[in-house]
Amino acid sequence: MRMKAFLSLPCRVAAVASFVLLAGIAPRFAATSTSRAAQASRPSTPDPRFGVVEAWRAPTAASQIGVGWERLTFWWKNIQPDGPNSYNLWATDRDHQINHEIATGRQLVGLLINTPDWAALNPAQHGDSIPKGLYLPYNDPNNYWGHFVKLIAAHYKGRINDWILWNEVSIPNGKWCTWHGSVADYAQLVRVADQAAKAVNPEAKIILSGDPYWYDHGAFFTTLMQDLSRGPQAVANHYYFDAANLHLYSRPSDYRTIITLYNQIMARYGIQKPMWLSETNALPYNDPIRRYARSGFFGTMQDQASYIIEAFSLALALNVQHIEVNRMVDGTDFTAGGEPFGLIRNNHTVRPEYYAYSAATSLYAGVTDGTISYDKQHEVYVVTLHKPGATLYVTWNQSPIPQRVSIPALARSAIAYDKFGSGNVVSASDGTYRFTLTPSTDNTDPADPKDYVIGGSPIVLVQSN
Repeated sequence: MRMKAFLSLPCRVAAVASFVLLAGIAPRFAATSTSRAAQASRPSTPDPRFGVVEAWRAPTAASQIGVGWERLTFWWKNIQPDGPNSYNLWATDRDHQINHEIATGRQLVGLLINTPDWAALNPAQHGDSIPKGLYLPYNDPNNYWGHFVKLIAAHYKGRINDWILWNEVSIPNGKWCTWHGSVADYAQLVRVADQAAKAVNPEAKIILSGDPYWYDHGAFFTTLMQDLSRGPQAVANHYYFDAANLHLYSRPSDYRTIITLYNQIMARYGIQKPMWLSETNALPYNDPIRRYARSGFFGTMQDQASYIIEAFSLALALNVQHIEVNRMVDGTDFTAGGEPFGLIRNNHTVRPEYYAYSAATSLYAGVTDGTISYDKQHEVYVVTLHKPGATLYVTWNQSPIPQRVSIPALARSAIAYDKFGSGNVVSASDGTYRFTLTPSTDNTDPADPKDYVIGGSPIVLVQSN
């Protein structure tokens, strides 16, 4: 869990690649190009699928790079500090920043968390405790969680309709633990919130807690799906949630395996819901403001930028509904010793991933579907994305040696963009575009020096249809 208080307070996976790969070629960007350069253009309205956590900390910069949505944390203990009839508007600065963000055109998603002591079944567990009265009907005044959800959903109706419930509840202990209840208790938290929110706002949507797969490999999520699918009203209430949610870090190639697994788990219980990724990023080990050992699945700042382009393309091909980078600014979390996840440092300088994010939101805006091809022998990805008027081919090299890729031409010329959105017009030769892909250098898996975590610098080839 990597959170801070708010205001202080269908994929088609290609089985066989139709792309020719050749090994051992010296690195270069494109086989043929003119001197005419192009910069990826941005649509006037941001694509609402692409987000950054707490974009409000740098709102102008967020608008400049096309942030379409953001997660805001609402701490129950701050909003209702004194009992079920209290409501502290100052916990959100009387919504001043919220209204400003809405005016920019960004979609806001609230994350509800942290039980007040007065509502805690076990006050010794403080904010991580199960709320009192959780198993009462959602509209019973002594179901304090249901009462709170109704209040906040009504207060923000039309401004914030999407609500994430708690954070990384599958972590059983340690500093990232936020939930001391069982899977069944969390399932009841979801049922109550779904009914309470939709009773006052029919447009409300309930998104599950972001699941960090690597803690339990989906065990909590599997039991949760089993629990939510039970009961005579489960189907009528659409299983009490509107989207599943993952937190994935460090390795883009995990996306296909893990997202496919979670879709299969839902399908096992007759559930089909969209997938969100409400946290993703990679950590740099070579940022001069705080250096780490070259290990632990970290990468360079250039790798971090590559991660954005690669991960976003895979997410789109896997039909992920929302994807969000954690986070906009390093903030107080970093000052207290947290990791340097921010697109922007606390000293107002930007990391390379800032420009990669801008390129991703520009190039990928409007994508409708995609396919993933992976050449296992040469370790090269080609993700094909479709959007009105264009087909994009996102390609990168997962191996430590240069590789050559050949992409079928739909037209005699196209634009090849680097990971920062700078492009060159390239010409097809014999019906194909040929590129040499730079190798990966990110062998930071401490258990396997032959494991390359993030691919080399990607190329995005855009062909007009």
